[in-house]
Amino acid sequence: MRVKELENPQSWLRAGDLILRKGNSYGQKWWGTSLLSLSKANKFKSEVDKVKMLLPQVLDFASEGKVGPNIWKFDV
Repeated sequence: MRVKELENPQSWLRAGDLILRKGNSYGQKWWGTSLLSLSKANKFKSEVDKVKMLLPQVLDFASEGKVGPNIWKFDV
């Protein structure tokens, strides 16, 4: 997640990653799956469902800079 100012020069305001737990970023996950692998498709759906539950934290971070338990903030 990256947030910039709306007005020029559009400086960076904040940046962060969505994490499952410390050291386990969702940004580093492999999201693809084979159409022939039902178990991988089910795992993919399970991961997407987890991320959907974390979306309020993403929106809070983007709009207010609030760092939730599943947000890893880093300097920009």
